Amino acid sequence: MFRLCLAILIGLLVSSTSSGLRAQAIRQEEDKPLLPPNLMFAGEPSGGGNILIGFTIASLRSIPLSGTIEAENQIDYRTRARDLFLDVERTARLRTPQQDQETARVYRAVWPALETEMLTAFNGWAAPNAVEERNLTPEELATAYERQGGWPFVAEAARMRCRRLLGSHQKLVEGLAGEDLESKDQKQLQRGLRAAGQFHLTGLYEDVAAQLDGTEEEVAASALRDLNDPRAIPLLVRHGITRHYDKLRRLQRGRPANSELVALLHDQDSEVRWRAAYALVESGDPRLSPFVERLARDEASEVRVQAANIAFLLPSEKFVRLRAVLVRLLADKAVEVRSSVAILFATRKDAVCAKALYDLLTHEEKLEPWRQSNLVQALQTMTGSYFGFVPGTISAESARRASLDQFTRWISETARGSE
Repeated sequence: MFRLCLAILIGLLVSSTSSGLRAQAIRQEEDKPLLPPNLMFAGEPSGGGNILIGFTIASLRSIPLSGTIEAENQIDYRTRARDLFLDVERTARLRTPQQDQETARVYRAVWPALETEMLTAFNGWAAPNAVEERNLTPEELATAYERQGGWPFVAEAARMRCRRLLGSHQKLVEGLAGEDLESKDQKQLQRGLRAAGQFHLTGLYEDVAAQLDGTEEEVAASALRDLNDPRAIPLLVRHGITRHYDKLRRLQRGRPANSELVALLHDQDSEVRWRAAYALVESGDPRLSPFVERLARDEASEVRVQAANIAFLLPSEKFVRLRAVLVRLLADKAVEVRSSVAILFATRKDAVCAKALYDLLTHEEKLEPWRQSNLVQALQTMTGSYFGFVPGTISAESARRASLDQFTRWISETARGSE
C-alpha cells in the first residue's frame, strides 16, 4: 500500500511542475534534515502500520485527489473538522456559567480529538490567517476558514479556539486533569499529563513529577518541560540524560547550570557528554566558560559542536575571550563542526567564517541537502546575498564557480582584515 501511494504521489508531483510548483529546501534549526515545503513525510507509522504522508496547503490546492487515495477519507476529515469547530465555537459563545457546564465535555471529548486525531491527520501544516468574525455565525466562520485552506485550516482554527476556551477555565481544567492523573486508565493518564503541561497547571507539579516513575515517563517529562519548573531539572537528569536532554535544554534556558548536568560533561561516554552539553546550551551561565575550552578539544565531534553552541550564547565578555577557541574550530577535521561553527559566526555577521563557508560550498555536492541549505542560508545572512546559490539545490559546476567568484569579490571588498 505504501509503495502504491508513493508511486501515485511521485506521479502527481511530476504533473504539478507544469503548474509552476517548485520544491525548494528550507532552513531548519539545529542542523536537522530538510524536506521541500510542499511535501512532508510524517515518517511515523499510523495505527494500522501504514506510513502517514502529509501535504502542505500549497500541495492540497495544486494536487487533485485521484487514483487510489480514497475520497471518502477526505470527506470524513472535512466533516469531522467542521463538526469540532462548530462545537467549540458555539460553546465559546455561551455565557460563562454555561461554559462552565460544558468544560468537562470539551476537555474529555473535543480537546483530545483536536490535539491527537486531527493534528495527526493534517500534520500541523500551517496556521490560518485571522478571519473577520464580526456578525458571522459559527457556520459562516467555519466556511470562511475552509475557503482559506480546506479542512486543515478549520481543524487548526478549532484547536486554537479550544485551547483558549479551556485556558479561560483553568481552575476547572486543573481539577479535571487532577482526576485523570489519579486514573489507572492509560488514555486518561496521558490526557491529564498533556493538559498539565499545555495549560500550565502548576498546582499539579508534584502529581506530574510522580509519573516519571510510572508507565508514562516520556509524556510526564514533556509535561514537566512545559510547566517550566526548575525543580524538574535534577529529576530528569536522574531519569536519564539520553532520554530527556531535549526537555532539559528548555528547562535550563536562562537558568544557572545545574551541577548534576555539569558533572556529566566529564562522563566517559561521549554520548552522555554531548547530550549534557546540548542540555546546557541555552543556560547562558558564564560559569560554563572554562568547560567550553575543554569541550572544544573533545575527541567526539558532536561534543565540539555543542561546545560552540554553548559559547555563542554566553555573555559577550565571555564570548570574546573564547572567540579564538571558536575560530580554530572553523578548521576542524569534522565537517559537522566546521559547518556548525561557520553558521554560528555567520549569524553574527562575523566574516571570520568566510573562508570556511567558501571551502564548504566549493564542495557542496558532497554535503547533505539540509547542511548545504543551512550553509547557503548562513551565507545570505552574513552577506545579504545568495550569490546564485540555492538552498537545498546543488548548482551545476559552471554556476557554482560563478557564485564562488561573486563571494570571493565580497570577501575581498568586505572581509579583509576580519581574522
